[in-house]
Amino acid sequence: MATVSASLKGSTAKAEKFARVGASSSKNKQERKEIAVNVRLRPEELKTIDALVARRLGRPKRHSWLLEAVQEKIERELEIEDIRIAEEQLLAIREGRSHTIPLEEVMRRHGNLED
Repeated sequence: MATVSASLKGSTAKAEKFARVGASSSKNKQERKEIAVNVRLRPEELKTIDALVARRLGRPKRHSWLLEAVQEKIERELEIEDIRIAEEQLLAIREGRSHTIPLEEVMRRHGNLED
């Protein structure tokens, strides 16, 4: 079972959040708040989903497959948002509204971060 959070940022944080939600301790159940959502699908869409689920190793339940699909969509949307922000930052640099700092300067200011 997965909980969807719009504030997830970074692939690692998303993966960790997704993995933690699957744990079933009683403390986790108390902290986790879930909201039921009804989804209307056309019969052919449901048939396709069921066929995809049937092909999966371990044969997950349709519910699990749908939660995974929602999580993947959220991750794609967040990646698109990250790309949009990066493009805006690149444009600002190109237009002179922002600037970069050479690696040598960062290393001089902060030292070797790998030590």
